[in-house]
Amino acid sequence: MDLKFGKKINAMPLVISLVIGGAIGYCFLLLFNQIGVSILFGVLGFIVSVMFYSINLNGTHGYWQITDEGISYYDYSSTAKKIKAILLPWGLKPTTIDFSKIKLAAIVVGKGMTLPAGIGPEGAIDAGYYLVDQAIDRMDSMYSVELQLTDQKTIDLDISNDMQNAIKVDQMIELLENKTQNKMKLFKQKV
Repeated sequence: MDLKFGKKINAMPLVISLVIGGAIGYCFLLLFNQIGVSILFGVLGFIVSVMFYSINLNGTHGYWQITDEGISYYDYSSTAKKIKAILLPWGLKPTTIDFSKIKLAAIVVGKGMTLPAGIGPEGAIDAGYYLVDQAIDRMDSMYSVELQLTDQKTIDLDISNDMQNAIKVDQMIELLENKTQNKMKLFKQKV
């Protein structure tokens, strides 16, 4: 049984970045009528667009799958790997984890969500902490599967986009529990 989560990266971020860079370069060519300046700003626009996509890549393209052999995912753990994925989306090879290497599996709710600076028990706005905490609790939370491996490595696999499909999530939990021989845990990260 193969279960797929998230969305695979495609050529769209690269195409959009090229269009943005080309549009900026063309605008500078029309304004200043200098090819060197327009190429420079077009390349800068392309670089900024690629960097923007690299910042948001985990939340928009966190594709991974569970098969009978293990879990396959695309490693976006560093900025260089994210940029490579944007520039060469068809040349990516997934990383596979064997079920025997998984020590602990847990669903984590709210991972990556933080309070704004200055709010909270140690912040300047302590009285508003309750209101902000309640508002964040009502937001769509980030859901991820956290895998702790036998080599002390931790891997987070995003399932936020698939949480509405309860049958698929139940199948994933059942498959992980059967293959790893461990009960899955549920953690709610407090902000």
